[in-house]
Amino acid sequence: MNFLARDAIQQLFFHRGDKVKITSITLEDSNGTTTTPTAGAYDRSTGVQAYIPLANLTSQENYILRIDFNGELDFLDGGPRHIAYTLENGTTRYSIVFGNSVTSFSGLRYLMPCLDAPDFPAVFNFNIRHSSRYRVISNFPDLIQQSSAYTATLFNASFPMDSSQVALALIDVEMLPDTVQQNGLTIRKYYRKSVVNTISTDRIIQFMSTRSEQIGKVDVLALPLLFATQQPGITFYNENDVLRENLDLGLIDSK
Repeated sequence: MNFLARDAIQQLFFHRGDKVKITSITLEDSNGTTTTPTAGAYDRSTGVQAYIPLANLTSQENYILRIDFNGELDFLDGGPRHIAYTLENGTTRYSIVFGNSVTSFSGLRYLMPCLDAPDFPAVFNFNIRHSSRYRVISNFPDLIQQSSAYTATLFNASFPMDSSQVALALIDVEMLPDTVQQNGLTIRKYYRKSVVNTISTDRIIQFMSTRSEQIGKVDVLALPLLFATQQPGITFYNENDVLRENLDLGLIDSK
């Protein structure tokens, strides 16, 4: 985390979900000096974690905070979720999805330690390492790097976002997208062709986040048990919602 200290302060404060456990933390100042802050109090009701640096932070100085942590999937308060689905060949696959509703003001704390409030928009860059059996989608365009051991998908943000707008999904590479170019946007639709006939491009554009136009793309994912949301550059749909919409639009016949 790169940040500018607003004031000369004696403590660091950031958010973390109750299931996000910090294993190590270091603080580097603008001179390249690295120290290890001491853990302070954690307020479970607000999700605010305090850390005490070895020396007061200097006002208007840049710092780098590096945090190693562990988290959990599928806990009740939020965070990334497993979603099971069956491909056309009958095999069962699992996606990991993370995203918050468009009315949320926070939520990223359940994925990682961060400043999780609208007062602290940030440039969120991700480097996600995963098996080559999967692909990753997120708010911004991807850059894929291959190695013999793993695949790395990088997402470099082009503008700051609120923490509540961060969304990502890990999906099987066998779920190939339908790609459409419309209104200057690249729209990639990921859905099970055995379940969903199509996803309306016009509806995607109508309800997508307006900031998707700045990004130039929208990745759209439809899966069972997925909570719908429209964030910059990415949209999630529940399959049942898509089926109902297709019926309303006359794209499928009622039975």
